[in-house]
Formats: sequence, structure tokens, C-alpha cells
Amino acid sequence: MQMNLWLANGHADCRKILKFSAILVSFLVLAFTLFVKDWFAAIWANGLNINLGMKLFTILAGLLIALSLWLISKAKNQAFPDFIANFLGLECIFNGLGDIKTVLALSVYSTSHSDAQNLAELTGIPSVVWALGWGLVSLWVIALTFKAVLKNRS
Repeated sequence: MQMNLWLANGHADCRKILKFSAILVSFLVLAFTLFVKDWFAAIWANGLNINLGMKLFTILAGLLIALSLWLISKAKNQAFPDFIANFLGLECIFNGLGDIKTVLALSVYSTSHSDAQNLAELTGIPSVVWALGWGLVSLWVIALTFKAVLKNRS
């Protein structure tokens, strides 16, 4: 999650990052459109009936995101692709922290299965310890990333 932010700050050209992201999103849209079966989508959506309109919206949204990233990479002013690459890097960090918070909340307030709960069953180490450990490692990696970014800026 921090790789995008680190790359966008002096370790790679932001235009290349955005082009790669556009290609990756296009590939994922294509792969999930061709290879993910309806039964998987129905299970993933809690048994809801996934209709054709929802599938088409998802495909269209993914392709529009890919096209937007590609067009932003072609902007004449370098500051715009730099800003968007940094913004996406920060957004990935915040989403990752949100996921850790969710696993931690599930570990403390619920007995539902999560990765932490599965590891607790395998190792005997409580799920909250796994979630806290992941959170601490995530914060440590984020701190190292920001340190590298700030060092590169000076």
C-alpha cells in the first residue's frame, strides 16, 4: 500500500505509475469479467442476485477508472499526475488502516471468522494479538515510508 507513495516521491515517474495502474485495473476488469463465475459473485454479495445491469456497471466503472488514470498520465502539467499518484498512495494507506481496524474490531467484539480468528485457531495465539500485531507492523511500515518520502524531499 505504501509502495505507490514511495514510488511517487522520487523513485519512479508518476506518469509511469498511473499508466501501470491503468493497465492493471483494465487487466483486473477483464480477468474478473471472463473468469469469475456467477456463483462466486452471488456468494460474495451475500447471496444477492447479481443482475446484468450490476455487472455492466462494474465493468464500465472499472474501464472508466482505467481510462481516467491513463488520461491523467498524459496531462501536460507534471504537477497533476504527481498529485494524483500521491493521492492514490495516501488513499491506499488509509484504506489499509481501515481494514486493520475492521479486523481488530472483529477480534475484540465478535466471534466471526477473520484472518486473525483463523490464525488464532491454528496457533492458539488470540486473534486480538494477531490484529494488533498487523496494526503495529502496518504503522511501522507507514512511518518508514513517510521517513523515506520526507528524506527524499529535503
